[in-house]
Amino acid sequence: MNAKYQINEHIIHRIIKNKLFIFNEITSDMFCLSDDVILFWKIMQGEFSEKDILKRSRKDNFFVNKDLIHSFFDFLKSKNIIEPIICNKNYKPTHKEANTQTTELWKFVYEHTKEFFPVTIVWEITYKCNQKCIHCYENCSLNKTINDLDTETIKRILNDLHDSGCFMLYITGGEPFVRKDIFEILSYAKQLNFSIVLLTNASLLSDEEIDFIHKIGIIQVRITLFSLNGEIHDKITNCRGSFEITYSNILKLVEKGISVRLNVPITKYNFNGYRDVIAFAQNNGCEYKISPSLHPKDDGDRSPLSLKISEQEYKEILKNPLANMSDEYANSTEKGENVFCKVVFGELALSPSGQVFPCNSFKYELGNVTKQSVMDIWQNSDVLLKLRSVKIKDSEECGNCKLLSWCFPCPASAWAENHTLYGKSTENCYNARMQHQVMQ
Repeated sequence: MNAKYQINEHIIHRIIKNKLFIFNEITSDMFCLSDDVILFWKIMQGEFSEKDILKRSRKDNFFVNKDLIHSFFDFLKSKNIIEPIICNKNYKPTHKEANTQTTELWKFVYEHTKEFFPVTIVWEITYKCNQKCIHCYENCSLNKTINDLDTETIKRILNDLHDSGCFMLYITGGEPFVRKDIFEILSYAKQLNFSIVLLTNASLLSDEEIDFIHKIGIIQVRITLFSLNGEIHDKITNCRGSFEITYSNILKLVEKGISVRLNVPITKYNFNGYRDVIAFAQNNGCEYKISPSLHPKDDGDRSPLSLKISEQEYKEILKNPLANMSDEYANSTEKGENVFCKVVFGELALSPSGQVFPCNSFKYELGNVTKQSVMDIWQNSDVLLKLRSVKIKDSEECGNCKLLSWCFPCPASAWAENHTLYGKSTENCYNARMQHQVMQ
């Protein structure tokens, strides 16, 4: 009973509806515990033993059930939720251990509360960027005029997100590291026990900052890498020399044992080199995401579509098992019974000024967290309520389409193209047609 323990650093926990939810950001194990152990959990701070918890409970005049504390402790130890102090405190996840898929998390919370909560937030924390990628849907640049929220306002919003049941933050931009206060923000978010994924071009990171990312326990860093050919990469970023530092920092992050995922948007300029990027990722233990679809800019400008690869090249990617595209277009004969987008059951996106969107590709403003609470928007938005209820089969355009089994109708694409919440878009129809032809 005197052995000292601490909460595993990869445990994310929230109290929702008087229940203790525990999420392991490495294994994605999820647990829901009843309210009779919440008081014990709250006093498990820093280093503690079973005996300490018993003493603290009595000191605070809790009703103490010694057998309950003992069984609770045994459960926490068996599930690696708490660990002995002698564990290696320098341990950090490797690429093989990190698991950033939270699709099942909102389902798990709903199962135990019968309510939906915004368990994941994607926060475009700035639209400023040191690069000017030719396909960027935000027109990001260092001269972007939108005012970013100040540090204290961001901290207040982080508190609100924590209290709203959010477990995971995806911090993106623009380029997050353009902000001088980014490490203060990340540190504060970790103090609030968020699991954090960073999306960056990695070109502004110093060795000291990479050390800091490792130290505070960022679960994954996602980096855009267009090509192993520096000239092609720099052509797409519109930033000479960007490849060299991005490539170098990818290797430094991997060497630190930080999980890295390479995001690889495919354009007509870098198609011929995408296989080399896959090989590089595999050889260095990185995850990767090949994305052959390009989208119009948020202001409706369709110029990025001129960078699309040919139909033959698109099909080649779909056929390549290493591109991991098969799960993206699963053939389902019951798809019409689904809603258009399941993201609305567990995710929201925030802009640099506090605007709230269904996702960062779906720029339909639901409210603003500088004026409303997150839960007020989450629970009362008419658009979110509709998106959670309208099924694909209810759409005349999509419900009766012969390509539906090969398609994922996306409200974000429909809104960007036609300013409609439900229905087809040119891009979704194209993707479905390509997948159908490949599978015939």
